[in-house]
Amino acid sequence: MIRLSRRVRFAVFPWDHAQPSYAQPNHAQPSQSGNGYAGDPPSAGLAAYYEIEVSCVAKPDPAIGYVLDIKRADHAVRRVALPLIQHAMATNPRTSPVALLRDIARGLHRELSPIAERVRWFLTPTYSIEASMISDPPITAPVLVRQKFDFAASHRLHVPTLSDDENQRLFGK
Repeated sequence: MIRLSRRVRFAVFPWDHAQPSYAQPNHAQPSQSGNGYAGDPPSAGLAAYYEIEVSCVAKPDPAIGYVLDIKRADHAVRRVALPLIQHAMATNPRTSPVALLRDIARGLHRELSPIAERVRWFLTPTYSIEASMISDPPITAPVLVRQKFDFAASHRLHVPTLSDDENQRLFGK
């Protein structure tokens, strides 16, 4: 078995009703900007930027040698997650990300079954939530919350042969 993880980046503009909804048949394909790394739809002006990582597990298809065409994963995330997040931000900005992730996981489970394994939503660069898509129905397990912290330690520089005033002048506080 091979695990494929694909991170999809996009910007959400809840106040822009002209933003394409990937759930609509006439907007089923992402824009042709060619810069998926920066996100699609790309950020223009003020927007919320998110990343969703979807993982699938399967034996590689013998005909093509891949677990999953990554474009299929990209399109599934944009068709499922983008409209849900956009709607929640526009109608109820206080929506629980955990509840929304469960809805996203259900939709991705339908799109990517039977190989869908988990989905992780990066709400910020240091904060993410993750849910399993293995169970049927999906999301009966708890959501994993990940928070990354930076620790900065302060050190006091001091030369014992100097006075306190000289040390403070040389090294600061």
